Amino acid sequence: LVQMNIPRIIIYGHNDLYDKVNTAIMRRAESIQDVFMSGVRTAAHDNGETNVLSIDTEILLMTPRIISLAFVATKRLAGVTNNDPERTFIVFDIVNGGEIIEDHKLFRDDLSWSKAVGIMKSTLLSNYQGDPSCDLLFAPERDGFAVSCIGVDWNREGRHLSVGEDVPIFLIHEFLTPAILADVTQ
Repeated sequence: LVQMNIPRIIIYGHNDLYDKVNTAIMRRAESIQDVFMSGVRTAAHDNGETNVLSIDTEILLMTPRIISLAFVATKRLAGVTNNDPERTFIVFDIVNGGEIIEDHKLFRDDLSWSKAVGIMKSTLLSNYQGDPSCDLLFAPERDGFAVSCIGVDWNREGRHLSVGEDVPIFLIHEFLTPAILADVTQ
């Protein structure tokens, strides 16, 4: 048995851009659902328990230049040890026609991107006890960045790892493009 709780964010407007944003939001939710269903078919035991997927969505930042969204997927597979919730993000560039912003385009250049990623990851994992190997995900929000790291913890026999935190803007402000910095600090 599978139960899914998936609230949807709808961005209202009167042009094709908002349709693109809403389509991307739906695609992200469907992608999370597909991965969950695959896990139900391959990993969960049929022991009479319900498999549950909940996706919480949140608008992190909405300005005339960008829309930044977070998706928090909480999965409970019957018969499998619970995983930590996974927080992923989508960022839209309104000025350039709604294309999803690639992470490095938020920063002045590739070197700035690299330095900011290092700071965000070390800040996020500074209090984490373990041996993590994870991919850093992030998106701008008011006065900072929402950050998560999804991967495995080798101290927990390679078990799933998902940690998240907000990184204040003062730690990475010098690396951001002026337009993104203005949006985040307005």
